[in-house]
Amino acid sequence: MWYSTVAGWSATTTLPSDTGARAMYWDSGPNAGGPGVAASRPQRAVHLCFGNYGGQTIQKGTWKALIAFLNQLHVDHLVLELARRPDSDLEALKQVRTGISLGLGVIDIKENVVESPAEVARRIERCEKTLGGGRVGWVHPDCGFWMLHRSVAERKIAALVRGRDLYLGH
Repeated sequence: MWYSTVAGWSATTTLPSDTGARAMYWDSGPNAGGPGVAASRPQRAVHLCFGNYGGQTIQKGTWKALIAFLNQLHVDHLVLELARRPDSDLEALKQVRTGISLGLGVIDIKENVVESPAEVARRIERCEKTLGGGRVGWVHPDCGFWMLHRSVAERKIAALVRGRDLYLGH
């Protein structure tokens, strides 16, 4: 099953400075999605990104440097920035333990250019080929859209949905 959002923000934390990433903890328990939204089983996720201020990455680092940390987390899935990251970061994510579903950013939130559905589908395909079937559980934007104009954010979300559907053959 492919999702494009995670509901139920619970807390935010900053990782040790040498890791180069920020984290948000999400819990999609029975009340996390609001009235009328019930989870079959609580899901825990951590969002990690390298920050965004005016389209600029504000923290340095690599996913390779975080693999040991990621593997120690008690989570069901990770929500990771990947659209603007080097290929070596995708390769490093092969080392995340298989019990953790990977949510991978396929929409770059640091630029105004709207991805085409075909580009999104190619990014998903690249992730699946590199990581192996079944490892990618989620596709989503790299992070929040707060720095983008609403019209750009809406078109990027539409591209995400269309690209996912294109990849799945819908």
